[in-house]
Amino acid sequence: MESIYKTSKVTTFQLSRIALIIGAFVFCLNLIASLLYHQDALHYVLSKHTDPLGYYQYLPAIFIESNLKCMIYSATLNNGNMLSAFHIGIAILQLPFFLLGHLYTLITGGDASGYSINYAVSQIIGVSAYLGIALAMLFQLLRNKFTLTISVITVFVLYLGTNVFYYAFAENGMSHVYSFFLFTALIYLTHVFEEKRNWKTALYLSVTAVIIVLVKPNNGVVLLYFLLFNTCNWTSFITRLKKVFLPISTWKPGIIVAIFLVALQVGYWHYVSGQFLVFSYGALGEGFFWTNPSLLKVLFSPQNGWLIYSPVLIIPMLGLIYLGIKNQLNSRVTLIIWMMAWYIFSSWWAWWFGGAYGHRAFVEYIAFLAIPMAFVLTSIKEKSRIGFGFIMVFLLLFVWVNIGMSYVYHSPWDGPNWGWNDYFRVLEKAIKFGV
Repeated sequence: MESIYKTSKVTTFQLSRIALIIGAFVFCLNLIASLLYHQDALHYVLSKHTDPLGYYQYLPAIFIESNLKCMIYSATLNNGNMLSAFHIGIAILQLPFFLLGHLYTLITGGDASGYSINYAVSQIIGVSAYLGIALAMLFQLLRNKFTLTISVITVFVLYLGTNVFYYAFAENGMSHVYSFFLFTALIYLTHVFEEKRNWKTALYLSVTAVIIVLVKPNNGVVLLYFLLFNTCNWTSFITRLKKVFLPISTWKPGIIVAIFLVALQVGYWHYVSGQFLVFSYGALGEGFFWTNPSLLKVLFSPQNGWLIYSPVLIIPMLGLIYLGIKNQLNSRVTLIIWMMAWYIFSSWWAWWFGGAYGHRAFVEYIAFLAIPMAFVLTSIKEKSRIGFGFIMVFLLLFVWVNIGMSYVYHSPWDGPNWGWNDYFRVLEKAIKFGV
């Protein structure tokens, strides 16, 4: 099967003209869709006790209010301080756009509280930019292995045919699109580093890795992709570790920056609670049930089941399993990561992850399914053009339904009375969307 895909290598950070066009197109598309959807953008940012506020509130607390002990969405500790359950990773990514919005607001004389409409728009611009960059990188990675047609189809199917689309324009204050960008960057940089090992690539990898953990610690399982890349046994793993981490001087700049970023989170915890390490969600009474995971419900329940609301992902998952059996394209590493994430999400007290369109915890992991998806499409196209035509029809149908469902969705689709009848009712609405 090796002959059906290209084997050219990713050796630089430069994106092709087509990749840049795709990124710019997606940026504009998502920005327009978001602004139209969030005409009341101020309310979107100011909503109390919502995850978007929890991620964002660090920025006005630091740069405007100079008070980290009384943030809006926090739990009160025994010492009287208020601890945010959210980590600082998203705030780090939002920082450049927050500063631009703040500067614009100061220049124009607007409400510089950190919660006015200018700040909301600046963050919508930011998440659209991260989405565009992520899809541009994903296309570039695919283009170095597959044809132009397959690469373009794969990128847009995974974007428009899954809940990546919904969380990019409708609930773009959540962490998922930011993490999708980070996961894509990790995959891309791993391929770059494999061919061109220098301090700059190591720096980018270090920053990407530490922010992934600072967004959500359990997402750290994806770092196995870099550690296990192109390995097949214990001996090759040890060889890889020596090969990529030596000389240590290559990693010094990255280590310094990583320590600084971690110190920001640890410093906040100690400043508020007096402890250097805090399980912040424990302050909200939330946790895991490791011995009773809801494995099948996470995938197939009408209550946000992953493959129920993004059925197009069945295709790359089948491809991933096949490639894993054949031990090609690092698919065994991807399978390990996916299975670990599946178990973690299934063990969370709210395995459906609250009011959500589909299982939102898997959104960022869709980046790992790009290569398996492109592989399946390439295999079908090589064997039968008629078969490829049929699957394209199905892909278009999946995209249409996903876009429709994204627009008819109104939270929550996860209550105790939500069942299959409800699912088929909204599915019918989605199919008729725009007709």
